[in-house]
Amino acid sequence: TSSRSGSGFSWILEVLFIFGMGYGISRYSVWCSRLMFGYCLVSAIHSVFTGGFTTYGLYCKIFVLYFLWIGIDATQRYQLLMSKERSSAADGVVNSDLDRSPTHQQVDEDTIQPRPTPSEPLNPTQELISLCGGDRAQAQWLLSKVKSKHPNRSVEWCNQQVIEQLTT
Repeated sequence: TSSRSGSGFSWILEVLFIFGMGYGISRYSVWCSRLMFGYCLVSAIHSVFTGGFTTYGLYCKIFVLYFLWIGIDATQRYQLLMSKERSSAADGVVNSDLDRSPTHQQVDEDTIQPRPTPSEPLNPTQELISLCGGDRAQAQWLLSKVKSKHPNRSVEWCNQQVIEQLTT
């Protein structure tokens, strides 16, 4: 009975690992997607060498490995897109702050105008929130970046632009 409880415990650890990696992948973690790919690859190789596989099972493992490989690529592209967005947003803030700096030019305090506040609230759509892995703050941030670049466009248009950027 001790071998059964030991295998039951390892089964629980395996399930926890898979769910944990799945959660990490849903949060766009490149390392979780790589770990999950490696785990599935080692599992497939192990089952081939131990003879514990069926043809159908081998096809299923290859299918899963293929989509995990695509997931790694998609996750890396998403991270690259987000880093470009964040760096361009940071560059925009730094440049606008430098342009307003009194050390670069003499500025009369009365001529500085406050930034306009948006006339309509920036509410991301449920589709955009789901594309951001349920992270409403991230969806809001992406939406605000597009709205700041296109202040005369509607929030719906900005939502659509962000969704198109994330899906291409």
